[in-house]
Order: sequence, then structure tokens, then C-alpha cells
Amino acid sequence: MEGLTTQQVMASYSRVFSTQDGIIILGDILSQLGYFSNQPSEIRPECIAVANTILSRCGLLNSSSAEIYIDGISHAINTAIAMKSRLIKEDDENEI
Repeated sequence: MEGLTTQQVMASYSRVFSTQDGIIILGDILSQLGYFSNQPSEIRPECIAVANTILSRCGLLNSSSAEIYIDGISHAINTAIAMKSRLIKEDDENEI
């Protein structure tokens, strides 16, 4: 990949991982690297570093995009809360 600029590489990562297939693959790669793990025994710093490098190349982990990244996490939290509320409501309705 000689002659490619950082911007070209980042643009390629962004294009690939912004597609539906890319999102599925990115999620799988991050999962395989243990990025979503909360068990210390399953977390390998070198794998997290690779995951963070991938996310950085997607333009997510740098000082100028930290707010976007946190906004995404906030959106995910709110979505999870809404889904949980919906499931609780459905369970309550099914008990009647």
C-alpha cells in the first residue's frame, strides 16, 4: 500500500464500514478482538489496541471525533432502554 496517504486509508475504512455488510463485519471483528468484553480475563490489551486502530481509521477515535463517538454510545443506551421498556410492557400485556 505504498504511496497511500492517511486520508486515503481512512476514507477507504469509512466507505467499507459504513455499508450494512461493513457494519456486520466490523461488529464481528470487534467482537473477535474482545472489544465488547467486560471480563478482565478475556481482555487482551493488544487486541483492544487493534480494535481501537480500526475505529481510529474509521475516524472515530481521535480528539475531534470523540463527541460523535460518545453521541453514538448515548444513542445506543437510549435505544437499549426503549427496547427494554417495550419488552417489559409486552410481558405485562401478555400476563393479563
